[in-house]
Amino acid sequence: MGRIEQLSGADIRHVNKKREPDIVNLQGQYDQIMASFSDKNRPGKASKINETFGNVSGRLVKQLGFIFEERQELIFKLKLARHFQKNETIDHNTLSDAIIESPRFLNVDRGSLHHLLEVHEQKSLLNHEPLFTTNSGNYYLTPLLNMHHLKKESVHMKHSVGKNDSYFKKMEAGEMEIFSFRNLDHLSLLTIMYDVKTCTIEQIRKKNDKILDPADAFYEDFTDALDKLRASKNDNGKLRTIDKINPKELRNFEVKPYHLLTDQGEIHFKDLKPEKNPLILKGGEIQLTPDINNKDAAKLLSTLEHLEFNPDQIARTPNEIKEDTKVYVGKLEPGIFDKIQQYNIEHIYTSFPDGKIRIEKDFEVGPITLEEFERKIAQRNKNAGHSSHGIHISDVVKYVMQRKDFPTLKSQEQISLVDLKVSDLGFNERMSILEIYRRSQKLGLELCPPEVGAYKCLQNTKQQLVESYHIAMKQIDNREGSPQVFSMVRSVDSSYLLDQTAYPSWSWSPNTELVFSLRK
Repeated sequence: MGRIEQLSGADIRHVNKKREPDIVNLQGQYDQIMASFSDKNRPGKASKINETFGNVSGRLVKQLGFIFEERQELIFKLKLARHFQKNETIDHNTLSDAIIESPRFLNVDRGSLHHLLEVHEQKSLLNHEPLFTTNSGNYYLTPLLNMHHLKKESVHMKHSVGKNDSYFKKMEAGEMEIFSFRNLDHLSLLTIMYDVKTCTIEQIRKKNDKILDPADAFYEDFTDALDKLRASKNDNGKLRTIDKINPKELRNFEVKPYHLLTDQGEIHFKDLKPEKNPLILKGGEIQLTPDINNKDAAKLLSTLEHLEFNPDQIARTPNEIKEDTKVYVGKLEPGIFDKIQQYNIEHIYTSFPDGKIRIEKDFEVGPITLEEFERKIAQRNKNAGHSSHGIHISDVVKYVMQRKDFPTLKSQEQISLVDLKVSDLGFNERMSILEIYRRSQKLGLELCPPEVGAYKCLQNTKQQLVESYHIAMKQIDNREGSPQVFSMVRSVDSSYLLDQTAYPSWSWSPNTELVFSLRK
């Protein structure tokens, strides 16, 4: 948070001694502005005004013990009403800090929120406090707190973090924190995005959107900064746990098989000392061969997935699955998914750390036309509050959804979806779509109805940032007669339902992610 004047509640009340406009006059101005909103928009605007007032007043009480007087409340709400005549959002954190810096704002009718925030943002940019400095003393980590910070970071770093308000909205909702890793000349070297809900470092970007490299001169200080970050607390007093780092951000790092890259260097997983609580950046591939016993598997689950199970709760082959089995780690064999359903096993791995099979139970899907889909998209995009947010679909998908044989379902139903990679099916090289579909059926999987693509796009609550996968479905021809399947792609501000050419003889790589349904 930027440096602000050290004020108390008494300081603000002292400023309030000056004569104010008559309360009736203030109320009249407020009512006049509210009357200018349409009947449709008025309830929403009133809700935003009251929500902002409640949030900011709560912060002032908590920080300063300051309670609004009647005139101050009317002045503040009047200025909020003027702001929401032309704007849809406001950053509550920034507004609270700006009022503390400029307490006169609550006591005079003149002056706009826009000007108040501009002044505050300039002050905060000049006096931006670091969260902490690294052990070497040469670098520091500082939080980006508002849209102005994001824009400045974006201009310097030449990336997209400040080019629209999608990141800011996630910050405002408490879903994300964004930090700038800087040198002592206050130049940003890395922009770090932390997903609060999943405790994941989702992005680590250098200038021009380049990813981190172990040869970077500041690499050791960066790992030190991450270690300090996970020992720090957010504004709510909650510890910033870092469970994992998005593997895509560490593509430049090669880790030997059966080894883990930590803040202390690369070590064999069997030599890891969990009691020392090391920061694990990335794991090398660990094939679940017979020489890795259940005790090893339990250690890996605890270390990499933060899951605690006893070795006897882990099955390595379908025949080992029993009533108290909680985890299956091993090759996918014919009929394995029938047993997984029978014993309600939720944790399935073919390797560590990337061979995790995700099952989404009770996924509701049903017939949906293009018109219905576009209507739902329009509503969701409207709720998102920005034209670049929400859902986008390709022209080929639109064409496919207008065909006479679409939709394919007759009624609503619940199915279980399985998200896996081609390599999880036992293929270590590119394989034809026909062979992939054949292998999946032997394991107990089925092709999804194509409607799954639309419903996944509308829900899309569990898809990670910057992720893509194909819907394993019966191919549907486009205008040129080329067979297509649906493909899902998500960035930080949008979700896309796209088309993917899928001739039976065409091949997919081992890293291709697919979504199947479980055979009932």
